[in-house]
Amino acid sequence: DNFDIQDMDTMMNEILESELVDSTIYSAYTKSGFGSRVQNPYLYNQVLDKVLSRWVYPIVPERNMLNSTGSTVSLQNNCVYRSKSAVVKKGAELGRGTFIGDKVVIEPGCAIVQSAVEAGSSLGQGAKINGSIVMKNCKIGDGAVLNNCIVGEGAEIP
Repeated sequence: DNFDIQDMDTMMNEILESELVDSTIYSAYTKSGFGSRVQNPYLYNQVLDKVLSRWVYPIVPERNMLNSTGSTVSLQNNCVYRSKSAVVKKGAELGRGTFIGDKVVIEPGCAIVQSAVEAGSSLGQGAKINGSIVMKNCKIGDGAVLNNCIVGEGAEIP
């Protein structure tokens, strides 16, 4: 394998001259910015991580570029984004790379790391969420543990 390709044109020529010539290859050129095609939960989580880590600035939660609801999200320490209407009770821990949406209620003892909790959801006392996405209006029960999950809209986890 040759890893010293300097530009996209050279890379395309290398691919076309290789054994991949019978394969279908899709490409797009961008002069600047970020592009990704999310085809599975792993890629969805990876794109979320890039957004929350500010790699795709100016597309970041506090700028509300993709949100027409008028919600107000602020950036706190360690890439933690929190809506002004969210209720995070004393004793809850928001770790690096976390998004907390509008009207979310987080009970004491919860620990959330590299995850997103969307609008209207509630997390029970002592819930642990890591690398997960909790969509709108979900209820996560006391002591629940979510690792690398996507919880669908309106779901209830005891």
